[in-house]
Amino acid sequence: MPTTMVHIAFIEELGREDRVEAPLRSLIAGHVSQAKLGAVFPDLQYYENFFRLLARYLLKLPLPFSPWSYLFHSKAPATLGRTFLEVLKKEPVKEGGESKLAFIAGYFSHLALDITLHPPVWSLSQREGRSDLHAKEIHTTCERYQGLLYHQHLYGYDIAGRPLVREKIQLLPVGRRRLDPALYDLFRKACLELFSRAPCPGEFRNWIRGIHLYARILSSPLGKIEGLRGQTDSLRQRYFENEGFSFLEYYRRAKEVAIGYLNAAYRYWQEEEISEGLRRGFLEQVPNVDLGCPWVGDRVPESRVEPSKRSTRGGDLRRMVK
Repeated sequence: MPTTMVHIAFIEELGREDRVEAPLRSLIAGHVSQAKLGAVFPDLQYYENFFRLLARYLLKLPLPFSPWSYLFHSKAPATLGRTFLEVLKKEPVKEGGESKLAFIAGYFSHLALDITLHPPVWSLSQREGRSDLHAKEIHTTCERYQGLLYHQHLYGYDIAGRPLVREKIQLLPVGRRRLDPALYDLFRKACLELFSRAPCPGEFRNWIRGIHLYARILSSPLGKIEGLRGQTDSLRQRYFENEGFSFLEYYRRAKEVAIGYLNAAYRYWQEEEISEGLRRGFLEQVPNVDLGCPWVGDRVPESRVEPSKRSTRGGDLRRMVK
């Protein structure tokens, strides 16, 4: 899946996107920390017990299985988003509703980016991997360099080892050291409704702490080890822009998908009464797709992409996904 920094950049850009419903766009911009948290929510468990994780990474050992991240990506991710909305609608007290809606918007942006960018990365790793482990290494490396190259495209420099990383990966409002209990209660209730279990507060604090430690290291001089290190041209040709693939084109497609998802979510939240027909209709607009397993169609689902914005640049997914 795309890196944390790409997910964060994506939701920030959606907060400035004119085609997102104006009230929702304002909520994203006004509650950016909560929107960022939603945008990385499915990936958070990857940062659990961060220093153990770092040791495994440095020793080139396989990363541990993350059961919650598996559930969030592979077991009805769109239904979980719909459940977030329904839990929010049922709350008698609307305190903190705006920040919760910003979180939900971030969550749907994650789905849109994964469903669009994951297939070509998966294709590369399967095509060149000599084994399952080697394919996973290629997958991780590809996503890392795509994230670095995209931010170089945005800012004109390699962000590894720069304070910008820590600034961007700020998932709690300035001055707060703990997650808002009302926001935790939202996804606790949604997880209980859908999975009959939920991460406990201690687990969630562990994940948040891990991702903030990651940001501190990547923004320090040590973070330069993970940077482009003067290989920009060769890395760009291999992972970012070449004859068969354009990261920027797939990113643009993801934005088209995300606009549809966010607007559908906002309209659903505004409904006074939710019928079974509306619930089914929502999942037609935001389909359940296993985000850990690529979409094996011609391209991004046609109903999610505006006709005037479709493009064949960057390759056909049927040709790229084997």
